[in-house]
Amino acid sequence: MALPRSRFWLFLLLLLGTFACKNEPEGTPAAPRVTLLSVYSVDPAQAEAKVELSNIDPKGKYEYGVVWSENLAPTISDNKKTLITIPDFSISTLLLSELALGKTFYIRAYVRLAEEYYYSNEIVLKHQSPFIWRSLANINWSDKSNLVSSTAIGGGIIILRPTDNFNTEVWYYITFRDTWERQKDLIFRPNRFEPLLFKLNKFGDEATYFGGGYQIKESIPGKYIYQKDFWQYDFFYGGTTEEYPDFPFGYSTLTHFTLDTKTYVLENRPERNVWMLLNGMSWHKQNNFPGPYLGNFVGFSIGGKGYVLIEDTSVSGITKSLYEYNPDTDTWLQKADFPGENRINGVAFSVKDKGYYGLGQAKETPGGLRDIWQYDPATDSWQKYTDYPGVGNVKVTANTIDDKVYLGLGLQVKPSLAGVEEYLPATDFWELKP
Repeated sequence: MALPRSRFWLFLLLLLGTFACKNEPEGTPAAPRVTLLSVYSVDPAQAEAKVELSNIDPKGKYEYGVVWSENLAPTISDNKKTLITIPDFSISTLLLSELALGKTFYIRAYVRLAEEYYYSNEIVLKHQSPFIWRSLANINWSDKSNLVSSTAIGGGIIILRPTDNFNTEVWYYITFRDTWERQKDLIFRPNRFEPLLFKLNKFGDEATYFGGGYQIKESIPGKYIYQKDFWQYDFFYGGTTEEYPDFPFGYSTLTHFTLDTKTYVLENRPERNVWMLLNGMSWHKQNNFPGPYLGNFVGFSIGGKGYVLIEDTSVSGITKSLYEYNPDTDTWLQKADFPGENRINGVAFSVKDKGYYGLGQAKETPGGLRDIWQYDPATDSWQKYTDYPGVGNVKVTANTIDDKVYLGLGLQVKPSLAGVEEYLPATDFWELKP
């Protein structure tokens, strides 16, 4: 019987690895691997770099750090560097100093093993103000699911994370303290992944709503069981208190954006139905979304209008089409295409009358993306804005409070030795102030 293709490649890799081990002298340490995840300016003279080490022998003697120059491909010779002599086998933060404002620097991380140097990928940093990123407290939770839902309320961020068939962990990030606090779990029967969680203005008060999502059942066709129940979530009083009528739409994942007292929900399926929740009390059918369904929709709002970007999840498709929704006329208008690299599972948010979209999973090459693009509705134009300094690429949360955005968590997308992508939980959290 022939092996399936995936098993064949895994078998071949294991076989080649066995031969390689036989040809390698006993006791020879494995070549270390160093990855420069991100570099970001923190003040007029300094920047920080996030460095990840892997394939490290804990018994070996290593030095690692970052090196930078105004020339391409900097090396340890004749360039500025910062180093650590005791390796940290997780993700480290290293400081670059004596940087001149307005200059462009080329940065690489390195590992030294005996007299050999191993260099990372290169990142280009334009060192200039404003200094928009600030690293915040990591969340300290177990290595369970990172498929979370989030929303901003009361000057902080709520995070909901399902952990088993019945329980959903609730965490609250307090912005003025830069701390995470575990709250009372939500108990649902059944539990669900990636439910909608959003706030809106309900008769003058800030209210939070929760519902939808899906269960995963390997034993049934399609694996997903979509939920349609809908709740008002009284976070500050310890849980759900009111059950509303079920969602009126079909069984699918959902995309939403909120405009003051109204939340608009778009079904991620070919029908492209749009529904409006008014004052948290009643559902109203709106005109269908006019763009094609190509796999996934991403939503955000700017001022009094909503925006939906179409992510094409097919192998040959391109993620680019953006549509604007006018609630006064219940109409859609196609806007300027997204010009960045082709991707799926990106994140979108808005702040200061601008929209932003980026991160995600690359389609042409294995791995995750960190670039963030800015959309200006006044000029109907996109421009590359910044790079995310955090670890995650997909399922990253993004919530706006006043003139700041809080991003983090999610999953890091990494190419594996088996030639496929692996997804690793991220626990870091960041503040962006454009």
